[in-house]
Amino acid sequence: MEMRRSAEILGLQKWKSPEECGVKKEYDDFMEKMENHVAIKWPQGSEIMYFVKNGENPDMDPPADLTEVEQKQML
Repeated sequence: MEMRRSAEILGLQKWKSPEECGVKKEYDDFMEKMENHVAIKWPQGSEIMYFVKNGENPDMDPPADLTEVEQKQML
């Protein structure tokens, strides 16, 4: 029998947008942190931020150099 336990992430905070009865200042601070970290430091970070802000998929071209295994996993 396989035993599993849930992971606990220390300091994890749940954020709500103002539309979800959250506090606008906290949401704005969260979005600023996301833009400063994700959009700048992550590959395709600007596309991720577009999705987070707009709730719709960005217009992205799929990578051309995928391995055969990666192509099978692509949705």
